Amino acid sequence: MNTLRSFRRFLGSSSEESDGNSNITLMLRQESESLSQTSLTTSEESNPQCFDNLIKAQVLSSEASRGLLSLNDNVKLEILNSLNEKNKKKQSRMLSWKKKKTSYSEPIDFISYIVNTSIDYMDETIIHKLALLLRKEQILWVTCFIHYGGFGVIFCMVEKISRIEWRENLHDMLLDRFLLCLKAMCTVQLGLECLIRSFYHVQQLVQLLFSKKQPSDFVTREVIIQIIILYLKAHTNREVGAKTVFSFLEDSEEETEEVDFIKEARVKRPYRKWIIELEYVAKNVFWVWNHDRNIIDLEPDLEELYDPPLGFIEGIETEATSYIASHIELSNELLVSLDIKDRMQKRLELQFSGLERIMALRFRKSSQKFHKKLHGSLREWVKAARADKWPYKFVQMGST
Repeated sequence: MNTLRSFRRFLGSSSEESDGNSNITLMLRQESESLSQTSLTTSEESNPQCFDNLIKAQVLSSEASRGLLSLNDNVKLEILNSLNEKNKKKQSRMLSWKKKKTSYSEPIDFISYIVNTSIDYMDETIIHKLALLLRKEQILWVTCFIHYGGFGVIFCMVEKISRIEWRENLHDMLLDRFLLCLKAMCTVQLGLECLIRSFYHVQQLVQLLFSKKQPSDFVTREVIIQIIILYLKAHTNREVGAKTVFSFLEDSEEETEEVDFIKEARVKRPYRKWIIELEYVAKNVFWVWNHDRNIIDLEPDLEELYDPPLGFIEGIETEATSYIASHIELSNELLVSLDIKDRMQKRLELQFSGLERIMALRFRKSSQKFHKKLHGSLREWVKAARADKWPYKFVQMGST
């Protein structure tokens, strides 16, 4: 075995010193003498001539080549057999890997893999492939996946991962991929119908977003908000859908032992946990909100384009502002779905909860050049508020 290890090290480095070559050659000769009494059978694929051809193909010094070529035939055969065995094992592993990666192409294959594989041993690349297929494949393929129970399986996996006490990086990646699968399935009518019936699961997604186990990545959290928006838009009666989503976003009422006059004086802030999530983002990406004199332009110049600097491309600033923009888009969609009386009531509750304050004192101050998505959502809010004759100057300008 020392002979084999020495030979592999020798072939693996083409820049050995001459003294090192001499030592290895001497060691090989000593071991060849100990094997001189052993007889090995040869074949067409494994014989001393093959060893000689292998040595001649290497870039070695003349002294080293002579030393290796002078080895006993038995040693040469042992080295060749060992190398052949190693190559066969490597090829076997490669074939099994290729077979594993290419065997998933039909909807039932992915469903079977997800159901029969533990989360801790699940391959993230397979789920990533599923998300791409659901987004890019034909409608028939996506419909078949949902028909075989794929929608329920994906939602169950999201719930299972969200219940893990301490999630690893693999769990977070799988959660992101499964959420993308849900979003992709909602591009077909059958997926939207399944989403409307998933009242409990959508509520669980909202609770996950506001819990201590929420995904750490802004991109993953934004996908959750996008699924909630899809859930709202899937309702034929948008008012019913808006009230349902508002119920998901409301704080759970906790009974207190306060006296009646204190309870009556207390201002109702039913959406504080929602606003706290936005405040959390503003605090953790605090360096973005530094343009005090920004005014939300209701008629922007769409022809004026800017190339963002390298740090703003796929950076945390872009992810954070895009995530916040999705929240404001959700609030806009919810408000526009209500009749005027309910809409004004919800505007008042959101104002008391702190939405307008954080929009005016934080989000308005983001760069209008580099965070157009966020300013677009703020612009839609201001336009809708002006149409409702709701006070909007504070959000637009930062002052009344």
